[in-house]
Amino acid sequence: MIKKRILCIPGWNEGCIAFKNIEKCLSSYFDFIYVELPGFNNNEPPNIAYAPFDYASYIHDNIHDNFDVIL
Repeated sequence: MIKKRILCIPGWNEGCIAFKNIEKCLSSYFDFIYVELPGFNNNEPPNIAYAPFDYASYIHDNIHDNFDVIL
């Protein structure tokens, strides 16, 4: 069975650790890819205020894995 790949993007004031329980339950069926965005979970904030498009560009430029689902 080929597993689908889930890209996990945490919400405000969260880190990817928030997805660990989900991963435990679904790891037989899915592979998980994590992204920590600038300004999230103690990461350095960007030099300018980011709009949603900026975060999408960040993911496009930094995540080189293919994924099937965004969570």
